[in-house]
Amino acid sequence: MVDLFKLLKNPGYLPRNIRYKIFNIILGRYSIYFRTNRLKVVDVTSNEVVIALKNHRRLRDRQGCVHAMASSLACEYAAGVLVAQHVIDKASLVVKNVHVNFRKRPVGSIKAFAGLHQDEIASIGKSARGELSVAVHVVDSLGKRVIDGCVVVVWRSPKPS
Repeated sequence: MVDLFKLLKNPGYLPRNIRYKIFNIILGRYSIYFRTNRLKVVDVTSNEVVIALKNHRRLRDRQGCVHAMASSLACEYAAGVLVAQHVIDKASLVVKNVHVNFRKRPVGSIKAFAGLHQDEIASIGKSARGELSVAVHVVDSLGKRVIDGCVVVVWRSPKPS
């Protein structure tokens, strides 16, 4: 698999918007749900990931806003991408648990944010296997925080042969 995070971190290689477009295309090829729900990685830093989700017709619930499961899926991907950039190469990631609290109904498109502290990032890089709870929240197009929660991500590096 292509090292996606080297593509994002190398500033001289391509312009920033093209790097994220390529990142989204490649991630969409490996993950069907990412592509079919039209998620877009907007920003990736070492301690935060932002994923956007537009209010498409097929992602709406009966009230006309983004469906709750689509919102939690955006949180899940944001946490997965955030942890994946810090684990040891070729480690497998699994989302073990997703716990989200829906505070309000979202209006329009949403953005899912996942964040880690520096001490949590340091603990990821040291261990070959582990478990981490990543704080996530969702903001709607009005800038209001509509979802809070956490995603538990588990990783394990392959056994040496």
